[in-house]
Amino acid sequence: IQVDATVFESGRGSIRGDANFLAVPHPGVHGQFRLAGIPLDRLGPVAKHWNFETRGGVLSTSGEIEYAPGVRKAHLPRVEIRGVRADYIRRTAAPQATGIAPASAKIPATEKAVKTAAAGSAAPAWDLQLDRFELTDSEVGYVNTVHSPDYRVFFSKVSGEVTGFSKKTNQDGTGKAAFRGRFMNNGPATATAHFRGGGKDPDFDVRLAIEGTDMTTMNDLFRAYGKFDVFKGTFSLYSEIGVKNAYVSGYVKPLFTDVEVYDSRQDAGKSVLKKVYEGAVDAVSKLLRNKRDDVATTVDLSGPVGGSNTSTLQAIGKLIENAFFNAILPGFDRQIPRPKR
Repeated sequence: IQVDATVFESGRGSIRGDANFLAVPHPGVHGQFRLAGIPLDRLGPVAKHWNFETRGGVLSTSGEIEYAPGVRKAHLPRVEIRGVRADYIRRTAAPQATGIAPASAKIPATEKAVKTAAAGSAAPAWDLQLDRFELTDSEVGYVNTVHSPDYRVFFSKVSGEVTGFSKKTNQDGTGKAAFRGRFMNNGPATATAHFRGGGKDPDFDVRLAIEGTDMTTMNDLFRAYGKFDVFKGTFSLYSEIGVKNAYVSGYVKPLFTDVEVYDSRQDAGKSVLKKVYEGAVDAVSKLLRNKRDDVATTVDLSGPVGGSNTSTLQAIGKLIENAFFNAILPGFDRQIPRPKR
């Protein structure tokens, strides 16, 4: 087979290889492919299936793919995404779908035979090898619509790469990742990670550093968790997290510098009770200051992170949510001084 095509009006795609159109239960194909300038906006409905929303950005990649009965393999020497804005959206649980036939409903004999055959021959898992993934000039965020008010935290101007990532069950190598950007379009941020193959459970470690972020850019977050806002202050965060054998260990250490929670000019229109509460939060934060006029604590992380069906991305997402949003940000009144690391 040889195919050249325009993809979503502005992108280009091609494949060269062989196909077996008579394979059962579906045709098979094996060949070299190339995609260039694919607009990610057109993949929005697919992204929403995983609670992601994307705007802008283009995708380019090439490699070898084999998709046939009994085998699903893809080797991608390079994948590049430029200029995308991607948000993970946390929403309330969706209502249960209606209009689904009850279990007792009769199924036509032909359809029943097809379903029985499909159940007896489960599709193999994808064998994916990614040599290099590059993300350039992009923005990655987390949106929470469960709390009130809604809030969004994000990293802008994100660039970096992932190398040597593989889902092979017998892969013993180590993948690496390194990214840099700006937290809330403000403070510089860096992240590095190592992913190890050879097991069914996620096995990785991550280091994250955020420095010198203006805390007023995070006020929606403070309002959602602590019911107060900040007039002045600087936020930094340092974290090291490791996951092995479905067990997590590590720490998250936030650092709040020169914090001013209550300001009579900013809060002139607020109720007396609101002013009293924010004044109390400000007083508690001052009690926790160290010699450098900082508010600091360390949250230690340890415990199971999921079963063997938990993907690496799912594990990372759950860790961020549990450690960062639930443990650190409910308000300064819950900050407890810990020994320095």
